[in-house]
Amino acid sequence: FLFVLAGPSTLFGQVLIWTYVAARAAHFVAYATAQVHDVRATLWTLSSLSVLVMTGYVLVKAI
Repeated sequence: FLFVLAGPSTLFGQVLIWTYVAARAAHFVAYATAQVHDVRATLWTLSSLSVLVMTGYVLVKAI
């Protein structure tokens, strides 16, 4: 919510949000099909990095 209010460019916002959604969906599939930990961890990390970039963007805009 705050990320959208911070006013990122449309492309930047779409890339980050869709990266988050795709990585979490892939993580769910990996978990449901009992993939090895490395696969699940990589997917979780991608989604977490997306959230961290969004958070950093909001903080920079707030300052």
